[in-house]
Amino acid sequence: MADTNPGYSFVSVPKASNNAGRATGKKAYIVFIRISDLKTFTKDAKNVRVTALALNGTVKPIGIYVTASTIKGADSVDGDDDARGFTHDLSFDHPGNSVEIQEFKEANVNEPCIALVGDCLDADFSVYGTPEAPLNMSKADQEDSKDKKNNSFEFKTAYKTAPIGKIAVGLIPVTDNDTVNTALGLAVAPVAKAANADSNSQSNNASSNNTSSSSGGDSGGGALKPSK
Repeated sequence: MADTNPGYSFVSVPKASNNAGRATGKKAYIVFIRISDLKTFTKDAKNVRVTALALNGTVKPIGIYVTASTIKGADSVDGDDDARGFTHDLSFDHPGNSVEIQEFKEANVNEPCIALVGDCLDADFSVYGTPEAPLNMSKADQEDSKDKKNNSFEFKTAYKTAPIGKIAVGLIPVTDNDTVNTALGLAVAPVAKAANADSNSQSNNASSNNTSSSSGGDSGGGALKPSK
C-alpha cells in the first residue's frame, strides 16, 4: 500500500530516553497571533513542522503572561471513517484581573488565532491552531475571591486539522514587548543589526577622512559613541 502522505515514510518511532514521558516546565508567556494578521504560514510535506511564518506589514504578535504550571495543551482525534482529524485544546491561568487582561478578553473573544507555547527543555515551540482550523476562545472565567484573583482561559479548534505543530524559535516574529521577547528568547531581526553596522562603518570612514585632512590635529575626535 502506498503512503497516504507523500511526505511521510513509514518508519519506527523508538523510545527517546528513559524519562521521555516525564513532564517538563513551560515558558511563562504564550504568543498569540490573529489569523487576520498572518501573511505566511507554511508547513513541510509531513504537515507538522512550520517552515515559514510571517505577519502583514508592521503587525507583531503579542505575549500573555501565564502561570506556567497551569498550562495544559492537548490534541485528540475523532470523527467518522474517512473524516478523522485532530482538535487542539489549550488552557492556562493568568494571575490578576487587570484592565489589560479584560480588554484582551473583550477584543478577542470572537477572534480566530494561533498560539505558540514554549517548553523549557525544547528549542521548538508547539503550534496550536492553523489558518484553516484556528483556535477560538471557549473559556475566560474570572475569579476574585478570598482564595485568588485570577482568569482561567481555554482555547479550542472548532475544525479538525493535523496534530499540534512545531516551529523553531528562530522563525517566530518578535512580539510588541521586550520583556516577552527576552523571556522567550526571540531575537531582534539580523537585518537591523546589519543596518546599524553599516551606519557605524560609514561614520567611521567619514571621521577617518576628516582626521587625514587635518594637519597635526587631535585624532581623538574620531571615536564614535554607541548609538542609543
